[in-house]
Amino acid sequence: MKTSFLLLAVPLLLLAHDALADDAPPPAPDPAVRIGVTANAGPALFHRSSTSPTEESGFFLGGEVRVHPLPMHGFVLGFTQAGGIFGPTVSIVDAAYSLQLVGPRRLQGVTGALYLDVGPSAGFARVHSEDPTHAILGGRMTLGGDLQITNFLLGAFVTYRGGLPIGAPDGWEGVLTGGLRLGLAFDVGQRP
Repeated sequence: MKTSFLLLAVPLLLLAHDALADDAPPPAPDPAVRIGVTANAGPALFHRSSTSPTEESGFFLGGEVRVHPLPMHGFVLGFTQAGGIFGPTVSIVDAAYSLQLVGPRRLQGVTGALYLDVGPSAGFARVHSEDPTHAILGGRMTLGGDLQITNFLLGAFVTYRGGLPIGAPDGWEGVLTGGLRLGLAFDVGQRP
């Protein structure tokens, strides 16, 4: 009796499980690409290895485009204009690999994201003139976090850019920036 009950109950349980599973809505597909555009601003600390003064304070203003074709992996392109209070101005162009350490699968509601960016950077320095006096070739590293309110971004970050000056006597030049960013982000397309 027990055996026949088990033989009848097991198929009925499997059929009921399959019927309940078919009623569940399918999960929404993941977005294919996330694109973010931000404006950045904040203080800057310039330094160089030997020429006096070796440090100079200033400010920067810039922008970035961040593209994540994979959920955690992407790239960021940036342009920054930085200037010392009494010193040089530097135009910086960079591209970096972007790793999303923490972040939502889709942009909805209030969420947060944390990014680590590493990649090459090029700077063009001017000392009290409009013509570049020398170039700096090196790299960039950024750690930043964003508060994402649907498609709007408000974030804070710290970036170090440094490299070898070409056409200048110093062995190393760099700038440490920390600031705020404000922008928009969009999920485009859907993954199959």
